[in-house]
Amino acid sequence: MTAATRHQLAEMHDALQFAISCREPAFKIFLHEQKGFSHPMSDDQAVANVLSLLGIRSREEVRSDEAAAEQWRLLVEDFRTWRIS
Repeated sequence: MTAATRHQLAEMHDALQFAISCREPAFKIFLHEQKGFSHPMSDDQAVANVLSLLGIRSREEVRSDEAAAEQWRLLVEDFRTWRIS
């Protein structure tokens, strides 16, 4: 596997993880408790909230913008830390 292929897979993983996370009830609770968004929230509201946090317009930017991807990864790391605490 080439470095370019690995990079493409990582980008796809971030975008897929974004879509899956915004459907997860625990992630929505995290967004409420840790980021101050209203709860309950729909999947679409969760997506909009995360886009707002990352300062982007679509989750595709997580694939195409390394800064957005890094912000997404940090948010996921915060979520994982919150979840195990």
